[in-house]
Amino acid sequence: MKRLFALMTVLPLIVAAGCGNPMENEALRRAKDFYNLTRLSGSYYLCEITQATGASKTLYELRNIQFVVSPRTLSEAEKLNGIEWQGWVHLYADAFRSYCPEPELRSKPNTTWSAWFSPKDHSVLGIPMYVDAVMLTKAKDGWEIRPASQSPESMHTPRSPDFIYKRVAPSDLPR
Repeated sequence: MKRLFALMTVLPLIVAAGCGNPMENEALRRAKDFYNLTRLSGSYYLCEITQATGASKTLYELRNIQFVVSPRTLSEAEKLNGIEWQGWVHLYADAFRSYCPEPELRSKPNTTWSAWFSPKDHSVLGIPMYVDAVMLTKAKDGWEIRPASQSPESMHTPRSPDFIYKRVAPSDLPR
């Protein structure tokens, strides 16, 4: 009985550690690389920058993050066109806040962090909101990653995102 209990306790940890589909594991790794998350003092930080200018756009502080991989079923046409895998990687957090030193659409620049926001307190049809998501596609010529902000109809037209994420250094954090 003790062995059965020990197995039931350890098995979920083994499954959670990544015994899943190799394509899903690779998609997860690429999404984490895309976000360039930095862990400092119990929080994770992202710094969104405008790709064209390299200017800092928004800094995010996230608490208790989790990534969820959601593969989608490929159509026969997609398979024939060389797509091997496609899906979303969602980034969830229990709470997050932002700091935006540049003015956004008719607003003043922030000089302090925003209030904390909990996306899990808000849901659409019972599904908690996520902080961000990326769509990944694996074809014969490699992986492609697109931020959720790009429209679904542009998914078949190669186009670079208008922003990227850079690693955050402690000196990047507002005081």
